[in-house]
Amino acid sequence: MMVVEESGMLFEVDENKTFLIEKSGFFSQLSGMSSCEFIMLDGNSKLSMVEAKTSFSNPNNKVDFQANITEIEAKFHDSLEILNAILIRHKNGIMPQSIEAVNMKTTDYLFYLVIKNHSKSWLPPVSDALKRQMKALFKIWNIKDTSLKVMNEQMAKQRGLIK
Repeated sequence: MMVVEESGMLFEVDENKTFLIEKSGFFSQLSGMSSCEFIMLDGNSKLSMVEAKTSFSNPNNKVDFQANITEIEAKFHDSLEILNAILIRHKNGIMPQSIEAVNMKTTDYLFYLVIKNHSKSWLPPVSDALKRQMKALFKIWNIKDTSLKVMNEQMAKQRGLIK
């Protein structure tokens, strides 16, 4: 196990099942793309993309809130694109073997947005807006919108994502 520190939170992950996308040499060669913090293999069949934030705009501040939603959707979209490009076209030891061995035709995806110290009651508007923003991505890849999980630090601890 290894600990990944992001946005003031400590994520405990299996280093043999985790791809630190932002820290990879492959990602550093890409300009104009964004990414989530890391991608991990849950069990043997689900690829989870994890994005961590220290804060998120109030839904009543429409401009800032929409900018946050657009930023997160771009990170998940680009991460999914990079992941599939590596697994389908590159496959040369960029990622841990456990992830490279995943059957891309049958794998499920999960998208975790973890917002530090965010009130639980403030999460549904973020989740709803992000699901709307990601609708086309979900449609293209045949992903259910229930694959998106928006949570605070406490919920992530309960789920076992954070130490």
